[in-house]
Amino acid sequence: ALSYEHIALANDISFGKKLIPTYKIDETDYLLSFGVDFLETWLSPNEYSSRFVKMHSVKNNSKGKFVQIEPKLTLTGAKADDWVPSKPSTNLYLALGLINYIKLNKLNSKPVPSVFNNLGDFTLNKTSELTGISIESIERIALEFAEAKSSLAIAGGIASSDENQLKTVLSVNILNYITD
Repeated sequence: ALSYEHIALANDISFGKKLIPTYKIDETDYLLSFGVDFLETWLSPNEYSSRFVKMHSVKNNSKGKFVQIEPKLTLTGAKADDWVPSKPSTNLYLALGLINYIKLNKLNSKPVPSVFNNLGDFTLNKTSELTGISIESIERIALEFAEAKSSLAIAGGIASSDENQLKTVLSVNILNYITD
């Protein structure tokens, strides 16, 4: 019932390794979750709870920021600094909209792979319309993610599973790659 094959397959396509990695959220200062309920149901909740506490603890007068995008508030979403409600099954469109915004505003540190024929279709207006997330929120998330010293986006949670799961994880891999 809790298959994460789409994560392994996306990583095989992206990196040539069919693995489910350990996400080092404790080493990031900006965590963007596309509906991943990592405190309750995703991969290893005990491990990710511990990593989240480290990331979210105050160190040198600052702490990491956590943004959760999801259609229904989960325990993980309740712990977010910024919980952003979205329409169900729209994570792919948000990821593509963020990639497009980052590319158009030259906020990427690496080139965007030319795997999306229609990336330009995901303008702020279209992404907002598809996801139900305000233009201002999409723009703010893209800027914060791209400008963070160490950002990480995660996807592939069961609660947000749909027919675009694989494409969503692939897009999130690209989002992480272009801002690394």
